Amino acid sequence: MAADRELPGLIQQGEEWTDRWLSAAVHRNEQFARETADELTEDRLTALGPSLGVDLVAVARHARVAVRRADLRDGLLAVLLAVWLVPAALLVYGAQLDRPVGPELLGVLGVLAAAWTLVLVTEHRSRTMVYRVIGSNGPPPDRLAPPLDPELEARLYEQARTNVLPYHEPAERTNPFVGSGEMVEDRVWQPIDISTPAKDPVGGGELTIVGFDVVDLHAFVAREMGGIAGLEGLRAGNRLYVRGSMTPHAGKELLPDRLRAPRTSIPEAMVEAGLTRPGLGMRTCLCLEGIGQGGRVIVSMHLRARVQHPRLSWEVTTQVVAPLRDEFLDVRRLRQDPRSATSTRPGPCTANWNGPGRNAASPSRG
Repeated sequence: MAADRELPGLIQQGEEWTDRWLSAAVHRNEQFARETADELTEDRLTALGPSLGVDLVAVARHARVAVRRADLRDGLLAVLLAVWLVPAALLVYGAQLDRPVGPELLGVLGVLAAAWTLVLVTEHRSRTMVYRVIGSNGPPPDRLAPPLDPELEARLYEQARTNVLPYHEPAERTNPFVGSGEMVEDRVWQPIDISTPAKDPVGGGELTIVGFDVVDLHAFVAREMGGIAGLEGLRAGNRLYVRGSMTPHAGKELLPDRLRAPRTSIPEAMVEAGLTRPGLGMRTCLCLEGIGQGGRVIVSMHLRARVQHPRLSWEVTTQVVAPLRDEFLDVRRLRQDPRSATSTRPGPCTANWNGPGRNAASPSRG
């Protein structure tokens, strides 16, 4: 009956809107742009955390564009400053000799006008790019900026499906799941007896016990959890968490070159080994990740089964990445005129978000 109703369509906010806000923010926040460009495109020693619903390639492309535009502006301003010093010195010298200083004064004012025009042009280009990025009918943000090095983009794309994550040792006592958000739950579920057959829910006595190990159990939960919980689009998979100082001891599969960042994907057998035989500073968790509200909120749950026959228990932690801070959303109130500031009209209350910055430890900094 409800399927036959003709109802008006409402505006939908897709997951790419988080990418649009962040890609636009780098054009307005120079510090954020430089930090993002450094960590995503320059740093080759520090491992990155999982992207969790953010297109790192799109943000990195726009960060590179914003940084180059700012560098070009600063370089030209430095040249104009050097040029300005000449008429300024002649102006002072002529004033001391009581000579006419008309040409020198015009030179000083002309260079200042050129510098002011350069700043306005740069600001106009920045705001124009912001409007293109946040345009609801425009192309995806990654298509609005030139591509980066193919090897670099491939590394950033892999962050969406990483199955290994080195982390800083100081995070071990608080939250080794760096990059997953704020901790909201951390507990160990009460053990259950897996040696006693369960009752058949439709009658007929007891069910047959099926043998399994932790690898089978993790695989079953990863495969069936989306349907059991009714969560559409749930991402599930095992991930090996490695303490930073132990990264060099994990072998060439994780760290083929000590002068480069660790790999984001390793053979699945190594990940499963972290379930059956956790190593020193190495353990595997089942990561369940759900993205809601158009990519604004990300919830992560990390599970680790502990089977000691006849008992089974679970270690469970839950993290939430809150919506973007309001400073990343100021572009919604940006005026087209480069001579005006962003409107100070208060916007919606938004919580903290730490950006796509450094989420895990490099082996050299472990």
